Amino acid sequence: MLDDIRPDWRRNKALQAKSVPIDYNQSLRYTDHDYWTPIGINKNDFESIYNQICMRNTLNRSIQMAVGCLLTKLRLGPSNDVLATLFSFSSKRIVGKVIESARQSLVKHFVPKYLGFQHICREITIQNHPRTLAKYLLTGGRNSAVLILYGTYLYSQKSACNLLQRRLFSMHKSRPLIKPTMYVATDGYICCTIGPYFTDWQNNDANIMQHILHTNEKEILSWLK
Repeated sequence: MLDDIRPDWRRNKALQAKSVPIDYNQSLRYTDHDYWTPIGINKNDFESIYNQICMRNTLNRSIQMAVGCLLTKLRLGPSNDVLATLFSFSSKRIVGKVIESARQSLVKHFVPKYLGFQHICREITIQNHPRTLAKYLLTGGRNSAVLILYGTYLYSQKSACNLLQRRLFSMHKSRPLIKPTMYVATDGYICCTIGPYFTDWQNNDANIMQHILHTNEKEILSWLK
């Protein structure tokens, strides 16, 4: 029992020694607006996220601080040096380790519950996520699952590798991009995301769709009927 308490005691003592600009361990200090500004979600949603993942508190960070640091990175995109200052980590190297551990935990425990064909079945999609107009236009009024394939873009930095830069560069957008493919219900509910793909001439929407069906990505063929 003492071994479990000691890391928390050391961390709290270290935090008390200096003021922490952002401390998600002290939730009573912040309002929903204070949460929304750096991470884009309110306090209750943030608590719901870190309560669903399996991580352990360490001397360097708590679960709340790790998840908050990752979400701040995703929303605002600050450098690791800036995050080290905001969250009072000792170095940007520690920030990288904290972000990676939080990312792995979210991908393992949180994401599968809310994204991917395994988290929702066809019957629930038909029942809870239809649009009347799409139902009559595309299925003739029958209760059938309708998915919209949506290829979107995410900006990326220019790569120092010439070969990779050529694969990332989009002639349409005139900048380096990656292209995730979204499978969305007619009401906008995101069922699954596949990718990302390169944005060169080889990866247009038709080629991406053929690749997904031929390789049965995310076992999509068992979901489509």
